[in-house]
Amino acid sequence: MSLLLCNEELLFSEALSSLLARRGHEVVGCPSTHAEMATHLTNDLVTSCLLTVPRSGWPSIETITQARTLRPDIALIALSAESDLSALLSMLNAGADGVCLKLDGIDEIESVLLRVVAQRRELLQPVIPAWSRGALALARNQPSRSATTLTPKEHAVLRHLIAGASTSRIARELGVSDATVRTHLQHLFGKFGVHSRIALVADAVRSEVVRVDELSGYAASA
Repeated sequence: MSLLLCNEELLFSEALSSLLARRGHEVVGCPSTHAEMATHLTNDLVTSCLLTVPRSGWPSIETITQARTLRPDIALIALSAESDLSALLSMLNAGADGVCLKLDGIDEIESVLLRVVAQRRELLQPVIPAWSRGALALARNQPSRSATTLTPKEHAVLRHLIAGASTSRIARELGVSDATVRTHLQHLFGKFGVHSRIALVADAVRSEVVRVDELSGYAASA
């Protein structure tokens, strides 16, 4: 895996780079500014990008958006310095494919990276958000959503959405109109308290309203 490590803390970058290199991954750069990151992202050999998002300073949530805009094809993982679910969801909304806590061990960080890279190679869209164990434990300590409040149609729409189907594809699979699918999505947004599809997918997966290992049939049909 060829990756960037975006962080303004030199010692942290050096330590994490060393650990990743020992596992056979190539860290091609450790940019500490927007300009440096943009330059490195022009390298097509870069397949992944780790951004450590601190409580303040660089990189920021906006950096995730910029990286995603510059390279929509790469695996983009955010390492959060904050133990805050809203911060993690903000990173996913900004374009991150997965989230880890900065205190997660190297095994967990690498695991999240590899999961997202595998999805990118399979061209799965949208990428199912990857949560580290630490991030998932944090999320599960928050009030969870109840699957019992969803109708069968809403469950079906949600499963197809997580498996990567578009609005039109979901409509065809369920035998309904695009407008009906959009209505179901609006109801789902309201029930989950989110405002975007990526936040809906992230919340449904982390709270296990939909289990990823149950989606093989949906992914095949999508």
